[in-house]
Amino acid sequence: MIHPRSPALLALLLWSATPAPAAPLASVFGGKVACSEQSGVQFCPGDVNTRIESWDGVPLDVSVTLPPASMDGPFPLIVDLHGWALSKSGTPFVDRANDGYVVLSYTARGFHASCGFVASRDPDPTLADPTVCAERGWIHLADARFEGHDTQHLAGLLADEGLVIPDRIGVTGISYGGGQSMILAALRNRVMMADGTLVPWKSPSGLDMAIAAAGPLVPWSDLAYSLAPNGRTLDYRTENPYGTRGGVQKASWGRLLYAAGLGNGFFAPPGVDPSADITGWDARLRLGEPYDSDPQLIGSLTEVANHHSAYYVDDSIEPAPLFIYNAWTDDLFPVDEALRFWRKTKSKYPQAEIALQFAAGFGHPRADLGASTARPQAGVTALFARHLKSMAGEPLPALETFTQGCNGVAEGGPFTADDWDALHPGEVRYQRSGIKRFTSAGGRPQTAAAVDPLAGGPCRAVPSDDDPGAATYRLPPAEGAGYTLLGSPTVIVELAATSPAAQVDARLWDAAPTGMQTLVSHAVYRPRTDNAGRQVFQLHPNGWHFAAGHVPKLELLGQSSPYVRASNGSFAVSASRLELRLPVREAPAGHTIQTPAPPLPPPAAREAYGCGLAPLSGCRAAPVPGTSILTIAIGVSGLRDRLAWRWTNGSATALADFGDPTSSTDYALCVYAGDDHLVVGAIAPAGGPWTATANGFRYLDRHLDTGLERVELTAGPAGAASVAASGKGTHLGIPTLPATPMPLTVQLAASTGTCWTATFGTARRNTARRLEARSP
Repeated sequence: MIHPRSPALLALLLWSATPAPAAPLASVFGGKVACSEQSGVQFCPGDVNTRIESWDGVPLDVSVTLPPASMDGPFPLIVDLHGWALSKSGTPFVDRANDGYVVLSYTARGFHASCGFVASRDPDPTLADPTVCAERGWIHLADARFEGHDTQHLAGLLADEGLVIPDRIGVTGISYGGGQSMILAALRNRVMMADGTLVPWKSPSGLDMAIAAAGPLVPWSDLAYSLAPNGRTLDYRTENPYGTRGGVQKASWGRLLYAAGLGNGFFAPPGVDPSADITGWDARLRLGEPYDSDPQLIGSLTEVANHHSAYYVDDSIEPAPLFIYNAWTDDLFPVDEALRFWRKTKSKYPQAEIALQFAAGFGHPRADLGASTARPQAGVTALFARHLKSMAGEPLPALETFTQGCNGVAEGGPFTADDWDALHPGEVRYQRSGIKRFTSAGGRPQTAAAVDPLAGGPCRAVPSDDDPGAATYRLPPAEGAGYTLLGSPTVIVELAATSPAAQVDARLWDAAPTGMQTLVSHAVYRPRTDNAGRQVFQLHPNGWHFAAGHVPKLELLGQSSPYVRASNGSFAVSASRLELRLPVREAPAGHTIQTPAPPLPPPAAREAYGCGLAPLSGCRAAPVPGTSILTIAIGVSGLRDRLAWRWTNGSATALADFGDPTSSTDYALCVYAGDDHLVVGAIAPAGGPWTATANGFRYLDRHLDTGLERVELTAGPAGAASVAASGKGTHLGIPTLPATPMPLTVQLAASTGTCWTATFGTARRNTARRLEARSP
């Protein structure tokens, strides 16, 4: 029961009673921020001297715009959230206020006057804790427990003053503000506390609060994926979590974002706050691979997923209605970010209102942050009118898209549909069965520089001759009226990578008859550690028309620096049985545009333990000279490539030293050349193909799913123990011969940490087709 004189009841009466007579408002936030008439509305601009203490005492620079004094309240509230390294708006939101909204604009904690500038962190005797800024006023990177809670606290204060309606709150923002808007929409009527638990959202005086609608513009839904993608998101799959593979950092964007934040904000001192260790996270990402077994990387991924990403917010309740806009050519927060959240939400809540709009104008580069926002802002305005003011009107189109205009071709659209799949009823398919190889050396540096998002506008063109460093696939030229890509290009391919640090940088071009090609889309994919099965990944979606005579051209490369970070490890990748699927808006007709094939799920098996970037130390060696033999043979085709290694007369090995590969212990065969760079990495995952023998274990896989066909583990005393491994085919990733430089180090490593090794300083035979070596 609410006490008759409780603050909650008083606040409830303030906003639910008969509207108060219109009158100029002198101040907000308990008299802290003064108001005056400006441009026909009431504006209450805060500054560093009038900051409002948030839920944990951190002071925030806040401004409020209210409707003209002639209008009666309480009013719906719109919270406008700014972009990364920016600050609140310095001018009133005149149009919003004239439409009958209160608008709250504040500078996020850790930026500018909200503890960001050095002077703003000086002791402030007007605060309950005068030194709070210096002690903990740093950026928490859109953390639901901090930045999200700040928005909820400030909105609650305005509700308690009777100025806004507690359950008619809209949130919108661009980029950093867009990501926060999605998090708040997912929370809806809940607050994430400092310990990560969720509780009902109440104002400080006890009013029930809720987000009624949200309009994120160019947001993320999974922050880790958008900054360091691993290529595991598929637009047709319901669940798209980040997964276990560390991704590839968007290096050029990472450097820019870190510098901008450092120049306009306050980062936590390294190691002081694990939940906001931006400097530590950035430093670790810049170091590069290996990532997958690094506790620091695992910890930061878990932190970002649990508290900084709308996709992972507990979905036991339906999110608030959403209008989400992303740009096709946005290489920081691409269209995948909206689709990931949409697909998961609609699978659980089919009636949830989520309107998506995709175009190629406004957005992060390659798109243009200076382009007009009129079209997406109109969507936000319409959504807010329906849900914050209960105005009549039809829901926004579920999907509204426009194509990218380049090279004098005008933007096409709008193309609308009830869901994503209905946008592309047709499919252009291309298949190639042969083997193509590429390496970590990458392709032409000038092309990589040309496609870096920060290098210019959305239309990137280079000469269309094939890059010798890429695996290149050219489709037949488009005929007749051509066709319009409207979705995610899908690559299905068998990949054999020689290192867990391998990456696949994929680019789709429009090669014109003029001899120039324009970038349509690109993406990065981290191949599976076990080379298992046909792997599936997608390039970022786009809307693009391939005109008659134009050739869709796919490139696969081993790096694309400076956009994405080049791998620390040297590697080679063999690609075979490639299929490219282009979803198009045209209906199936003729031989070119077909009915879409059923989506292919990626391999379901977990990714097994793989080789490190350098040989392990402390491995067991064969003490008897000449008892370890290595043979590598290059066949007429990659299918006939072979590798065999034997380690005999070895040091004492007990049966328990092998672990239990039939259930839990993975094995990896690793070959390192010269300066200890990995040239072969093949996996024998625990389970299926393994069987126990009288004194060891045997692995036999005639399907060659990972390249290894046979592994023999035999326990015994010194001089009797042995291990052997052999494999063949394209999945093994045999290096180019002759092998240079020597020596070659071969290791068989168990996921338990036990390993067996041999080093070959010279080779008895080392030609372009065959290598034979015996340990000294």
